[in-house]
Parts: sequence; C-alpha cells; structure tokens
Amino acid sequence: MSNNNYQDDLRALYDRLKSKLGTLEWLKPAKGKEITFRVLPYKRNDKGHLVFLKPLGGHFLAESVGPRSCARQMADERCPICEWKDQHMNDEDERKVAVARRLRVNSTFVANCLEYKGDGRYDSSIKLIRLSEAITKDILSSLEVEGFENMFDPIKGNNITIIGESTGSDKMNVRYRVKISPKSMPVSKTKEAYQELLKSVKDLDKIFGKIPDEEELEDALNETLHDKKFVMDAYADYKAMKEIWERRRQEKKEARSGNKTDNPFE
Repeated sequence: MSNNNYQDDLRALYDRLKSKLGTLEWLKPAKGKEITFRVLPYKRNDKGHLVFLKPLGGHFLAESVGPRSCARQMADERCPICEWKDQHMNDEDERKVAVARRLRVNSTFVANCLEYKGDGRYDSSIKLIRLSEAITKDILSSLEVEGFENMFDPIKGNNITIIGESTGSDKMNVRYRVKISPKSMPVSKTKEAYQELLKSVKDLDKIFGKIPDEEELEDALNETLHDKKFVMDAYADYKAMKEIWERRRQEKKEARSGNKTDNPFE
C-alpha cells in the first residue's frame, strides 16, 4: 500500500473531533504505565486512500433489546435515539434526564495495531485496539506538527505511545497523554514481510459494519423507554452521580475557603 493522500482524510477526521472536543483492548494504561503501538491500514476507500481508523458508536439499551449502532455516529444519518436524548438532556423531569444520559452514544475508534516491543521489534500478532475520541483527537493533532505528516505511513511512520499519568490518589484519577516517537521506522523489514502481515489485518467494516434503519432504532428506543428496570437503574445511577458531584463541589469549596488569608500575598 502506498502513501496516496490519506493524510487529508485523517485531518478531516481530526477537524470533526476538534468540534466535539473479534476482541477489543482499551488503550488506557494504569498509573505510571505506557503502551506503544503502530496503527495499520485495513482498506482503501473509494478514492483509493488508505483507511486506518473505523469510527464506532453505539447505544446501550435495555437488556431485552441489546445495544444498537448509532446511525448518526457511524453513517451521519438520522438517529431517533440521539434525537430523544438531545431533547431530554435538560428536561425538568430528572428521570428523563437520567435516561437521556444513559442513552448517550459510546463513541470510539477501532484500528488494527501492532504493539511495539522495543529494539525495533513489533509483536507478531495484530490486535484490535479501541481508542476514545479524546485520545484519537490527541493522536491526530500531531499531523499538524512538522515532521509527523507521515506518522501513519507503514514505511515512514512513527510509533504512538499512550501514557497513564496519576492526577490523584484514587485509581480512577488517571490522565492519558499521547507521545509520538520522533524516529520513523518500517513496520516490517521487507516488502514481502509487510504484504504477509497485511493478510492478518481484520476487515473492520465486516466486523462493525451493520447500521440499523430508522424503524429498527425507533422500535428499540420505544421498548427501552418502557422497560421499567432500565429507567429505574438509570435514575439510581444518576442520583448517585449527583451526590458525588455535590460532594466534590463542596470539597473544592472548603479547600478554597481554607486557603484564604487576610494577606493575599501569603
């Protein structure tokens, strides 16, 4: 596979993300840990450009219904579930707000990747990696840095490292930072080895390709809204989160008031 202007497609994806802010493995290392990998292309689009990232968005509905792919996220088409969620996110009825929050799309990007083992060596097996929108945005932002224009290129590209940095004592207080290696390297030693590697690349369109039509999404939404357990669970989770938000807000308020002195320069 050759270079072929795929950078424009990746930059277009980055622009969209900026406006919003098999087996899958989340790229979220624990505190002080990092993971280094290389993204592989899985197809060419109708323009002949290499495609590396597959957008994946879905709604988690009632257990009797199961999850549904989001037509808005996956295909930029009308999604009745998203429309209901948008309408009720600020509703006066807290139960509707709770359900709307539960119906928010889970947006990620999936890619074929090789994990880097060091000393110029990659893992021999291709993994399916799922990246959050925020991490994907940070990775793609490097396309705007001189020297990283070809960071996804199989021959002239760069390794990507995601680092988990502690932001507090709690194990959930982790911030993820993206680092791009300044040194470029090929994913395979020879052209023949690279072609053999591509035979193991997963067809992401085949795995994640089906988009429900409007009627199916509307039926799934209606069944979910009439599922008592789904509504009650969503409301219970929402009330619990509100208590956490209020406690954190109060802690911050007390911390600020405790730091106040009569002398502003102390």
